[in-house]
Amino acid sequence: MAAKKPPAQRSLLPEEPQPPGRSLTRLGSYSFDEAVSALQKCIRLGQVEQAVHWVLVVYDASPRTAIRRLLCSACEDVGIADPEVVAQVASLCAGWEAVAGPAPWRVDPNVPVLAAMLLARARKSSEVDDLKNLTLHRLKHEAPRPVPPEALDVHTARGRAEGLTARDWYRDRVVAIPESRYAAELFQLRPEDDPREERA
Repeated sequence: MAAKKPPAQRSLLPEEPQPPGRSLTRLGSYSFDEAVSALQKCIRLGQVEQAVHWVLVVYDASPRTAIRRLLCSACEDVGIADPEVVAQVASLCAGWEAVAGPAPWRVDPNVPVLAAMLLARARKSSEVDDLKNLTLHRLKHEAPRPVPPEALDVHTARGRAEGLTARDWYRDRVVAIPESRYAAELFQLRPEDDPREERA
């Protein structure tokens, strides 16, 4: 008779719930949706201490919601105004996720606190979110844009059908990117790809 498999061990901490919008937080008894909104607004307004307050409230109720909102704020409210801060916050959140696993409450909230402070102090720009929304609107409501002719090259089926070669690809590339010293050595080995003969 086969031995019974031992029951799977359960985490000492419950899995993270997904709080409904109007549920109350344990810290302060705030409406959860209002606490999440307050977190992002305080980051947007550069209110460091208030942002830390709200990120701890949200983290206590739902750690992964706090992490997601920090990433969202990094893109929506900071964006290209301070890309170094965006990269730092993304790295912090990725590190937190690697450590948190199935029991995120075991992880001290220093990571979201640091991320909230960085975001609140950072320069702000909504350009990323604005351009995203504008482009999505155009995609849904305007005629499709044609594929630019420079996109058709030896790497695409239509480009190959039109007889384009690697030489054409290199010729078009140098319009946007300066030719490196390695290209000259490459063209010595592969003269058939050298577009410089056309420019001579």
